[in-house]
Amino acid sequence: MRIPPLQGLKIRASASGRARSDVGAWLKTPKSKNANSKRRVRLAADIGGTFTDIAVFDEATGALTFGKTLSTPQRLVDGISRGVEKAGSAYAQADLFLHGSTIAINTLLERTGAKTALLITQGFRDIYEIGRINRPDAYNLFFRKHVPLVERALRFEVKERVLADGEVERPLDCVEPIVRRVEHTHLGVGRQQPRKPSAALQ
Repeated sequence: MRIPPLQGLKIRASASGRARSDVGAWLKTPKSKNANSKRRVRLAADIGGTFTDIAVFDEATGALTFGKTLSTPQRLVDGISRGVEKAGSAYAQADLFLHGSTIAINTLLERTGAKTALLITQGFRDIYEIGRINRPDAYNLFFRKHVPLVERALRFEVKERVLADGEVERPLDCVEPIVRRVEHTHLGVGRQQPRKPSAALQ
């Protein structure tokens, strides 16, 4: 169902403190006029670093309800569930669920993720740091590039080659020795409490 632009849409707070909007007449769709039509509910979740916002849209009645709650980083679904409950809905009522999150980008920006090693095709170890594609200040003599997310000491070359058409010219060698080296040298496995490594293959 195509939703028209939200011009003239009025939102008010309900007695329970939730923001509500009755858009039945505004939508002007057959389903919004037919009280006997099957109830179809859309749930949307926006998971932020501090708050989780929920929007619930009932196609049959045209009601738009919102729920806001604190995010739960250790288990994101808990924050979503509380938001859905605050919005007066339930997962079982929805036939469409949409979600988005800033968790991943926040982790990159704040550099709070796991210590990471990068396995990269032999001969390309430094291309990640050279990064010539993005030059935001080409004529700034004092410009400093961002510190790479993966330090050079944790970038390991592997013998493999995949052609532009996806054909494997040279299969990937065994990476087990590299993993063991990372664990022992950089993560201290065997010398102190083990820490699970995170590796990316490019």
